[in-house]
Amino acid sequence: MQKMKMRDLSNYLTFSEGQEEYIRDCKVRNLRAGTIRHWTDSFTNMCHYIDPDTLISDFDENTMSEFMHKHISLKKAKRNMKSDPSESMVDRFLRVTEYT
Repeated sequence: MQKMKMRDLSNYLTFSEGQEEYIRDCKVRNLRAGTIRHWTDSFTNMCHYIDPDTLISDFDENTMSEFMHKHISLKKAKRNMKSDPSESMVDRFLRVTEYT
């Protein structure tokens, strides 16, 4: 009997589709809801820097290092800036990203 072969779809999956597959896999492995929520939140944060429709096959070392640099810079800037309660989230984001 011939072995079944899995089709490699990694060259055709988008970042968003890959995230959906990963979350589905986490649920199949019965990971805690908090762990799944963490991965979902991480994906949401990454989507601020990486277009969800980007093909996974287009990712390279620079994609992730650029994300990490921007993300870490933004976190440092947020820590260093005082928040004005009357300021909208969009205005704050724009102000903080100008700082980095």
